[in-house]
Amino acid sequence: MTNKTIYFLVFLILYTLPFGVFGQLSASAQTTENERINSNYKNKRKIVRTYYDMDKTILKAEYYFIGDDSTNVDGEYKLFHVTGELKSMATFKEGEIQGKAIEYYPNGKEKLVGSYKEGKKDGIFKEYYFEGGLMAEYECKNDKRNGNAVVYNEKQIIVQEANYQNDLLNGIIKTFYSDGKLKAKTPFQLGKIEGVVEEYYQDGQLKRTITFVNHKPNGEEKTFYQNGVLRTITTYLDGEMNGDFKSYYDNQILELETINIHGKKNGYFRRYTKDSVLVQDASYKNGQLNGDNILYYDNGKLKQEIKYRSGQQLLSKIYKQNGRLFKEIDFGKTIEDRKETHYYSNGNKEMQIEFSQEKKVGEWKYFYTNGKKKTEEKYNENKLHGKRETYFQNGKTHLKENYAFGHKKGITKEYNQKGDLVSEIEYKLSKKWGVATYFYANGKISAEGHFYKNIKNGKWYYYNKDQQLTRREIHRKGKISSAKTYRRGKIRKKSPFKK
Repeated sequence: MTNKTIYFLVFLILYTLPFGVFGQLSASAQTTENERINSNYKNKRKIVRTYYDMDKTILKAEYYFIGDDSTNVDGEYKLFHVTGELKSMATFKEGEIQGKAIEYYPNGKEKLVGSYKEGKKDGIFKEYYFEGGLMAEYECKNDKRNGNAVVYNEKQIIVQEANYQNDLLNGIIKTFYSDGKLKAKTPFQLGKIEGVVEEYYQDGQLKRTITFVNHKPNGEEKTFYQNGVLRTITTYLDGEMNGDFKSYYDNQILELETINIHGKKNGYFRRYTKDSVLVQDASYKNGQLNGDNILYYDNGKLKQEIKYRSGQQLLSKIYKQNGRLFKEIDFGKTIEDRKETHYYSNGNKEMQIEFSQEKKVGEWKYFYTNGKKKTEEKYNENKLHGKRETYFQNGKTHLKENYAFGHKKGITKEYNQKGDLVSEIEYKLSKKWGVATYFYANGKISAEGHFYKNIKNGKWYYYNKDQQLTRREIHRKGKISSAKTYRRGKIRKKSPFKK
């Protein structure tokens, strides 16, 4: 159902039935300076021929006029297609079209046949399909449609019947399916719908009824399933939905109910399953959700709670079918600006995250199922920016990192589950780039050296737990170019690398 104003109008081909091009013949007789004209006198009348081309080989029109006034057409008037076939033919008398007039398709078949009296349409007009067969038939009087009008499909089955009074639809207008069965009945009074409109299924079963007053829906509109069961019932006032709206399943169970005021939902809005289980209970104000909007699973258990103000979501809580809270969303100015809290099935928090214009921003936190922190990180414009720290499940720190606009930089420290420092490595553009130091569990250094774009580069030193040098390597382009092993190496006193 829409909350917008609805005008239930059966599509009427008869509204736009053309009157043909015969009225243009008189205008075509008014030659202009840029037309290619060839004229001469014949029986005191001047014959005029106009052409499509400058060489005057493709005839466009041929007609006669009396005296020096080219609009005073008199006698037979012919128009031709650019391909040479006759396009239309009519007779004029002292400047006015008179009698029978015919328009043709390029294939030579009649397109439109009508008659005129003193320059005005008068009598029966007939239109035809390109391959033949009557398309429409209507009666004209005093240059306006008056009387019956009928439209046919290409199988010559009537698809519309109407009546005109002074060019305005008047009376019952009937439309039919392509097999001739009644599709709709629409009552008109001098061009305006007035009364009960009825629409039917192809098997004759009533499909819809709606009352019009002064060309606008007023009163009840009812729609029906093909089995005759009521589908919807709507109340209108001056063309707008106003009052109760209800829709039903084909088993006659209520599907939806709400209230409209001046074409907009106002008040309660409820939806049900085919088993009469409430699945939505909401409130509207001036066509917008306002207040609580509560959704339920088909088994009746709570699915989602949403708070609205003038159509804008403020807060949302989403539940799993077991009743456990799954997600909380706190909205900003739009649904693209929000803070979310996700939960494990045991009720503990899983993550706390934030978006601005659908981009990650602010502090993001992740948790283990036992409630202990797993990761803390910060975002700016969808990119990691600032300190990032991850933790073991026992609460001890695992990694300490720094980021700038999505790239890891500076010193990254790694710890074991006991809290002992494992390594310190310099990063640049998210790659190991600079001094790297590795540690034994007792805090003593086990190795130190340089990385360049994630590859060992230059001198690397290795020590035993007593800090005696045991091996020295020199790396070039990711390969060891030389190495030396020591039995009794020097004791490490300070870093061999400048900071």
